[in-house]
Amino acid sequence: GTAFACSDPDLEHIFAVGLRTVDLCAFDAYVDCPTREQRAWTGDAVVHQMVDLAANPDWSMARWHPQLTAVSRADGMVPMAVASDFAFEDRTMIPDWSLHWVRSVHNLWRYTGDRELIAALLPVAERTIRWFETYRNADGLLDGVSGWTLIDWASVYSSGCSSALNALWARALEDLADLAGWLGNDGTAAWARARYAEVRAAFDAFWDDGRDRYVDHLVDGERQVVAAQHGGAAALAAGLVPADRLDRMITRLTDRSRLLRHSWVMDTATVEQANSGQAYLAFGYPEPDWDVDEQMVACEPFFRYVLHDGLARAGRADLLVEQCRDWQVFVDAGETSWPENWNGGTRCHGWSSTPTRDLIVHVLGITPAEPGFGSIRVAPALGGLEWARATVPSPHGPITVEARADGTVEVDSPVPVVRP
Repeated sequence: GTAFACSDPDLEHIFAVGLRTVDLCAFDAYVDCPTREQRAWTGDAVVHQMVDLAANPDWSMARWHPQLTAVSRADGMVPMAVASDFAFEDRTMIPDWSLHWVRSVHNLWRYTGDRELIAALLPVAERTIRWFETYRNADGLLDGVSGWTLIDWASVYSSGCSSALNALWARALEDLADLAGWLGNDGTAAWARARYAEVRAAFDAFWDDGRDRYVDHLVDGERQVVAAQHGGAAALAAGLVPADRLDRMITRLTDRSRLLRHSWVMDTATVEQANSGQAYLAFGYPEPDWDVDEQMVACEPFFRYVLHDGLARAGRADLLVEQCRDWQVFVDAGETSWPENWNGGTRCHGWSSTPTRDLIVHVLGITPAEPGFGSIRVAPALGGLEWARATVPSPHGPITVEARADGTVEVDSPVPVVRP
């Protein structure tokens, strides 16, 4: 019952491949891939879930994943993967994966408005977010967080005080405040908002004003030079960037002439690189082998959902049509499902399917205006497309939106429509 069409056949194809990829990675749980691992990773599946909520009339898996993974460790952190050998071994955890899990609970709140389900998941979300308290500096920033801080397979430096991790925590604090406030837990909501304000006030420690970008990390309080897209992307998604800085920061963040795709861990061009990658996971990355003054490491497909959400939150959803066209490189290479990375990894990875969600949520701008789709918000940002049209699911029945470049928008909806 879901459909998407637009004036660019390439984007229509990209949309369809994303649907197929998520479908292939949905067994009795969302798994990272249908071949190599088949593990239900706690953080990976936030993208699978968002694709299903936006484009699949059956939300059973989207509802199930956050429940399946809501298994707190003794310390309050959610595990990095469940329904797998990793869950049994509990060899380590990925702190940032818990923050993507909190986002998946927030997604459920917005789309389903299921009070009983959110109330059951809220205590787990609060415990995992409060787990980070131990690592707060005097300024409110997280420093020296234990576990495996993955962020993305791109070469992002996260030792010490990580900009991307702090921004993801800030976004999760916002999410927790929304959930707790909606359920009437005013104490938790107030605590989360206060912690968020501290991160926002201190986040300028990562800002490099001379180069219009947020650096990857601080080490012993000193700002390092290297900067990937990730810190800035997460800062945008969390609303941490001052309004007077947005234009130049976004210009720098999206300057393709100065972006490079680089992964110390997952670029499988040679056996030596793959073997070195395992050591880097344990002992940290070597010194950059690119021009850190001029170049930024680009997000791999997974973290692009954070970048795209950040651009949309900053009012630049018009940039996302062009961002989604980056997936054409896979089509041109003959792929029929989305690979794990731009270069390397498995050939079918659900976490790479962000464009399918984006073409509905950001390009056509179809989102719940209140929890459970009591009303919908329609805010198209066609980004150069002549027209786009979609039929999408809601608890009240299908919603159809058609938008054209001349500003015409036609909506067929069973619930009231809110226009910005």
